[in-house]
Amino acid sequence: MNTTAQPFWFGDAACPLLGWYHAARAPQRTCGVVLCAPFGHEYLVAYRAYRKLAERLADAGFPVCFFDYDGCGDSADSDGPRIAAWQRSTTLAIDALKQRSGVAEIALFGVRLGALLAASVAAHAKNTPATPVAALLMVAPVVTGRGYVRELLAFARMSPVTASPDPAQAVNDDEITGYAFDASTQTDLGQLDLLKLLPALPLPIFLNGRDDVTGTERKLVEALNRQNADFTLCPVGGYAAMMTSDAHSAQIPDTLWDALVAWMCERFAIQNIASIADPSSAKDTFTSRTHLFTAGATLDEELVCFNGLSGVLTEPALHTSPGSPIRTTAVVLTNIGSSHRVGNHRLYVNIARTLAANGFRVLRFDRAGMGYSRATPQGQENEVYAQAGIADVQAAMDFLQAHRASTGFVLGGLCSGAYFSYHAAVLDPRAVGLVMINPLTFQWHDGDVLSDRIQQTIKSNDFYWRALTDGATWKRALRGDVALKNIATQLIARLGKRLHRLAERLLSTVGLSTPRLPPVARNFLQMQARGTEFLFVLGADDAAIDVVAAELGPRASLLGDSAQLRMETVPYTDHTFTPRWSQQYLQGYLVGYLKQRFQ
Repeated sequence: MNTTAQPFWFGDAACPLLGWYHAARAPQRTCGVVLCAPFGHEYLVAYRAYRKLAERLADAGFPVCFFDYDGCGDSADSDGPRIAAWQRSTTLAIDALKQRSGVAEIALFGVRLGALLAASVAAHAKNTPATPVAALLMVAPVVTGRGYVRELLAFARMSPVTASPDPAQAVNDDEITGYAFDASTQTDLGQLDLLKLLPALPLPIFLNGRDDVTGTERKLVEALNRQNADFTLCPVGGYAAMMTSDAHSAQIPDTLWDALVAWMCERFAIQNIASIADPSSAKDTFTSRTHLFTAGATLDEELVCFNGLSGVLTEPALHTSPGSPIRTTAVVLTNIGSSHRVGNHRLYVNIARTLAANGFRVLRFDRAGMGYSRATPQGQENEVYAQAGIADVQAAMDFLQAHRASTGFVLGGLCSGAYFSYHAAVLDPRAVGLVMINPLTFQWHDGDVLSDRIQQTIKSNDFYWRALTDGATWKRALRGDVALKNIATQLIARLGKRLHRLAERLLSTVGLSTPRLPPVARNFLQMQARGTEFLFVLGADDAAIDVVAAELGPRASLLGDSAQLRMETVPYTDHTFTPRWSQQYLQGYLVGYLKQRFQ
């Protein structure tokens, strides 16, 4: 784990928030910095860049708090209005940072919605001497909440997820890319306007605009030039490279972060006090526990570190419900791609809490090179299929076995999380269950390139057969909007594999050859022989269906008619289960399956 950062719970006991405290690693300055995250998908892809900024600020002497808002990331969920809850979360983060570091002044930083929320808190803090804001740092800020709502809704309506005929599976304007975004949140957000907040912001302001769309901050820059004597417009690029379609391709805006840190150093001097750092941050193993009420149950959540890896352990709170049994089988969830342990759309957070409410211990953690975990043994970060991830899953089992006396484990995950769960289960007989959700691949070789593999991973065969009968498909193809060559190449390759397997079976049937099972099938049969249970959850249109069929036969037929195997196909969803109804379906299905199969 990054030993310069310490995770901690703060805020109300009824709704604890997660923060990462970065103590100053140089003589401490007079100001601390609170990092306000953007919303939804932007939060997920910018997470690593935020962590890197926190480290650079700490290196320059600024104590930092990077935190999750109420109902976001690893924090607990309250029932109140979202925008007010996020503003209150920011104020609580300010108080927590002041208490931990001893600084009297606080600067607020934010990207996109995080910048607008920071500005709204700073404007309010002008009249609140207890929480003064000394500077405002904004990157590509949302200027008007109303315009931002329109932008998000327009983006959501362009979703490629196939519409379901079932009204209960509708994707409507109450969600954005898998995140709740109800009408009251849209209304409250629409009331925020950065231009109207400026008169209440007579403080140093650092602004960096978007480098992918020009002119979005023009009115804001003009207003700041008229009003603010200490306003800096930083021309450095970096926003677009940071805010990409997925966390793996997102880049750290190094030059921009350097400019921002230099700007802060010019304005805030070094003070003669020691940083108040918790020595537990230097330990290899530590825990920090909180309680939360969710899914109709009281749960314990612990921030844990083991073998340099960070995670959150969720389990039933025995002290509040001594009659509730904790199941002896623990569940381990590992990263989806390069996204940190919360998972896309908070999928892992919600799965973990739902399972814990039904008696399971669940550890969601970051493999090496992800989130706040240490780098891989090779010193790498952000390597989705780093070989060290297999040992990391086993280290998670070791931790639970040592600290919770767990002996049986269900390993699971989506996409690359499924890959590492599979390989750890092959090696480790403690894995009594394996849950694979839309696996991209079973095998990864040195020299494989993730972007190439993603480009080669197309939809399922059934999806394309249906598309052939849709006139809209041919219109898109004529416009050049369909990668026909890539699709045809992959479909032909899949057909070739199936024909090759069919030929092998026919020859073995007539005695002309010895049956040869694919390596993946042999691994599954060996696990099956030792009693491991298998669950595949696959999107009906996802390529995972054909990935599984290529190695295990259609519907894993090479494993035979076994009670240890279950396969669930979910229509009208996508690779990461973006529609909220499909997330809820997945959670419910996992709970029912695990309760039935594991004690």
